[in-house]
Amino acid sequence: MPDNSICPLIRENSPCQVLSLLHILLDEVKTLHQTLENQDLELKTIHRAAQSHLHVSSFVIALQLEHPDRIWTSDALAKEIGCSGAAVRKTKAWKEYHKRLEQEKIGRSQQKGC
Repeated sequence: MPDNSICPLIRENSPCQVLSLLHILLDEVKTLHQTLENQDLELKTIHRAAQSHLHVSSFVIALQLEHPDRIWTSDALAKEIGCSGAAVRKTKAWKEYHKRLEQEKIGRSQQKGC
């Protein structure tokens, strides 16, 4: 059996085109694999951020419950928790607390106006 039976595209002094096609496919697979790894890292980062928000949010709620008479600013809460004011302001607990403070402020100003 002649040598070209392994690769029917082999002609004399010509490289097998199948091998070059396999290399192209291998490069594509590597690229796809790297893209998937990058997406996985992005998802892990998003998941960590979500977990962080929940963690900060639980501290915000705990401090509000410990000191119900104190009016908190996001920076004061952040200082107690050990994070940034921006991290506190991103939490659902802070948004609800801030909204409640604004409503109470409006209610007090309307009572003074009467």
